[in-house]
Amino acid sequence: MEHGASACQPAYSSPRHILPAGACDSHLHVLGPRLRFPYAAAGRYVPAADVPIEACLDMHDEVGIARAVLVQSSSYGTDNRAMLDALRRYPGRLRGVAVVAPDISPKCLRDMHELGVRGLRFKQFPAEQGHRAVADLQALARLAGPMRELGWHAQLWIDPEVLLLSEPMLRGLDLPLVFDHLGQPRIGDGVQAPAFQTLLGLLGDGIAWIKLSAVYRFAGIEADRGNRCFPFHDALLRANPGHAVWGSDWPHVQMAGPPPDVGRLLDLLAGWTDADTWRGILVDNPATLYGFED
Repeated sequence: MEHGASACQPAYSSPRHILPAGACDSHLHVLGPRLRFPYAAAGRYVPAADVPIEACLDMHDEVGIARAVLVQSSSYGTDNRAMLDALRRYPGRLRGVAVVAPDISPKCLRDMHELGVRGLRFKQFPAEQGHRAVADLQALARLAGPMRELGWHAQLWIDPEVLLLSEPMLRGLDLPLVFDHLGQPRIGDGVQAPAFQTLLGLLGDGIAWIKLSAVYRFAGIEADRGNRCFPFHDALLRANPGHAVWGSDWPHVQMAGPPPDVGRLLDLLAGWTDADTWRGILVDNPATLYGFED
């Protein structure tokens, strides 16, 4: 069944490939309802329409996804209430990744853990790119101790040049590192680019995990292996297939053009992996990383 785009959500349809039981979407955002959870006045963007947890779960029911990881949206800054409310309402189905201020109390972190938060997200790009971060790598360094105590990971949305400069520090944190969106590859630089090779090294050493998400933001959603993203996707899986998870990036915020169909994104993943690896990415790996129980 196809669901057309509306003022509330982008289009989605059932994938051609039937998903395995327990499949997980490891990267999506809950937005609103704004009357209960208003967006931050100083947030990076204000969504044109709400996409509350009910819309997310309707999409998942259609495509065959049983579990999900909500990632705190930049539109909320460090106000995690919308995400935490969803975790509270669907405890067996959802986990979360929060964004917090570096001076947050250990008790607040423990309370989040009880609700299903399993990591914190940090962002760092060169200043000239215009990204504003409420939690950068300096904040990560301050929060690493409490995160280790909780068994959490650090989710990183960072520029490749930042990775090159920060690799020694990141290796010394003694935390799992989960890189967003294929590690933000620069497609034109190729897989031999120093930053991408650094990421492959972290994966191979078992320090890093990779989110196979947002392919469409780099090279479209053509499913054939001529897609310019395929060599990067393939190299990441060859480095450590047991440390890869998949995310829809729903609801595809700040897209310049029409958003992609989640069913087609799942079919792209199926076409780029073998059956055992596909199951690992969708079921086994996220169960390990986020602590889902059978």
